[in-house]
Amino acid sequence: MNVLVTGGTGLAGSHSIRELLDAGHTVRALVRSEAKLARVFPDAPKGLSSVVGDISDADSVRAALRGCDALLHAAAVVSMANASPESLISANVGGVKNVLGAALDAGVKHIVHVSTLSALFHVETTGRAAVITPDTEPHESEHAYGRSKAMAERWVREQQAAGAPIWTTYPSAVLAPDDPGMTESTNALRIFAGRFVPLTEGGFQMVDARDLATAHRLLLERSPSVKRHLVPGHYLPWRELHTSLRAAGARSLAMPLPGSLLRASGVVLDGVRKAVPVPFPITREAMLYATRWTAVDSSPELRELGLHYRPAADTLSATTAWLRASGHIR
Repeated sequence: MNVLVTGGTGLAGSHSIRELLDAGHTVRALVRSEAKLARVFPDAPKGLSSVVGDISDADSVRAALRGCDALLHAAAVVSMANASPESLISANVGGVKNVLGAALDAGVKHIVHVSTLSALFHVETTGRAAVITPDTEPHESEHAYGRSKAMAERWVREQQAAGAPIWTTYPSAVLAPDDPGMTESTNALRIFAGRFVPLTEGGFQMVDARDLATAHRLLLERSPSVKRHLVPGHYLPWRELHTSLRAAGARSLAMPLPGSLLRASGVVLDGVRKAVPVPFPITREAMLYATRWTAVDSSPELRELGLHYRPAADTLSATTAWLRASGHIR
């Protein structure tokens, strides 16, 4: 297949490009900067080409799709704190409609859209997180990121219900070595490995970007009848995450912190951000995820297609080693 990939200079997109190329497919990357693509792929792998454009520009998307028979839409703004609500909604809703809509108009038959488990996450009145399945209704949070992803998710489901050839993946926190842009998940691991792990309620669910890339390839190649797939990877209670990071050579501390304190801190810092920037990644939404998250099961269809998750310890060890070698942690 000739696959157009958006978000190819990001963590999930770059590993997905490698996976597709290794499987013998050709890839065209829709990028805003060819210089950045060259930095992410300094070896200029055979089969990879690029076109300059933007997911917010429908004309450039249509031009990029010419000659492609498959699409992986991995571009999104992932931010709990620093991006404006307008930019989040423009990228995560308008971008989805532009890219997937153009692919459907062009007759592309193999389309994979990368969503997120956070679009399905919500806390019930009991204070516990609701069970997440592929049929869980999208939930719009009060913050722009969760709201934008839920809005996009509803539009995609409308197209799927009408018979559109769109397959959706729902990853958890995505981690792997060689993160081109220090995503929110990688930055969180930098704090956990280099400073401290909060010992609190809930836990940390993560998927290796290389395993997610395999899921994307399998869905593009096999086009199974089931359209929505959970790709959560491994769930680690916070104490187990700390133990695993220590085993990987990290010297982080274990810091007992009540979930109520973390959630309250997120509310306070959200208010402060309205006046001044706050670089530390504590928001009410992020703290809800951190303290209320419960384990999500993987979609069995992906296992049947051949997806096998590498051990969590391998992902943590490799990513921590990369963070250390890159100077992000000591």
